Amino acid sequence: MAIHICKHDDTQSINRWFNECSRKQIPNVIVLNRSKYSRVEWDYISIDPNLDKTLFANEEVIMSKIEDIFHKYANPTSKYQVNAAVGYFDNLLPDTARRAAQEIYAVLVNALNDSAEIR
Repeated sequence: MAIHICKHDDTQSINRWFNECSRKQIPNVIVLNRSKYSRVEWDYISIDPNLDKTLFANEEVIMSKIEDIFHKYANPTSKYQVNAAVGYFDNLLPDTARRAAQEIYAVLVNALNDSAEIR
């Protein structure tokens, strides 16, 4: 799975990962570890903007799958925000954040692959 895990304040690593995602044309999915909890962030900013229309056409399906992932891994302190193109899960334990990020990446890549088949 193409996710990246680093410390929340490691801007060099975060920027390198974004550049890698742009070069490979893959979704930017990253786990940002803090002392106790982690944050999972994702976006499509690294992907060709021509795919936006197709992704937003599938927004409800993408959001539903990602919300299911959140509820699978959330704890009482967790929170999230999601739409078809960008979102985050916050206050997950590090191991569950990694697993959630892997599942989110799979949802996003499948949505991209489906849009490529439509074109």
